[in-house]
Order: sequence, then structure tokens, then C-alpha cells
Amino acid sequence: MNASGPAILLIEGDYDDASQMERVLRKYRIANLVKTVADADEALRLLSGGLSASTELILMNYRLNGKPAMEAVIRIRGLPGLEQVPVIVSCATPEDQNQVKQWGIARVASISKPAGFFKLLEGIQKLEMHWQVFGSKP
Repeated sequence: MNASGPAILLIEGDYDDASQMERVLRKYRIANLVKTVADADEALRLLSGGLSASTELILMNYRLNGKPAMEAVIRIRGLPGLEQVPVIVSCATPEDQNQVKQWGIARVASISKPAGFFKLLEGIQKLEMHWQVFGSKP
């Protein structure tokens, strides 16, 4: 993969979920680089260290280390160059999705955590269509 193009940062603590998401993103060539980290602290270190310049999308699990991801989103938004980068939060329950909506943070959306590979494919295809219609950033 070419690391000089747009990047997706995937923040996912579950190895199987992260591997599945990486495979689908690569299959559909949604980004030149998919960088995966297990927690928000590691993501913030990478973003502070220069990954923010090429990051065009952040995908994260709603629960990071057992806590809602809102604190991580707020900290990411405080980093230079990441104020407008879209963040998509993957939620396991409708209640979690409602919580994300209540955060009221601009350019943050939620999706249902796919129950299986084909649901994940369907979600990625919708994301790809959005990029094709609206440009490189969802």
C-alpha cells in the first residue's frame, strides 16, 4: 500500500473486528493506508506524531477500554488539522448510537456494529458510494 496518500485511522481493541475491517477497507481500496491501533491513547500519540496530516477518516469503536469514545473524540478534535476530519463511531447497540447523536460534535456519525462479514461489506459499500458522490471525505 502507498503510505503517502489518504489514511484511515482505525481504533479498535478487538483483534478480530479490526482484522475484518482492515480486509474490507483494503478490498474496496477505500484508502491508501489503514493504520490500526488498539486504544485511544495510542491513536492520539500517532496523530500527534504526524499521522494527522494524511488522516481523512477516523473509524472507532464506541467502547474504548470499557468507556464511551466521547473523550477520545474531544481530544482528537483538539489536535491541529483534525478539527474537520470525519469520525465514524461503530456502536453495538441502538442506545450507544443515540448517545453519539447526543454528543452534538460536528462531523461525528455512528454506524451499527456489523453482525457479520456481509453486513460489514454492505456498510463499507455505502461509505464508498458516499465518497464517490461527495468527494474524498465523507
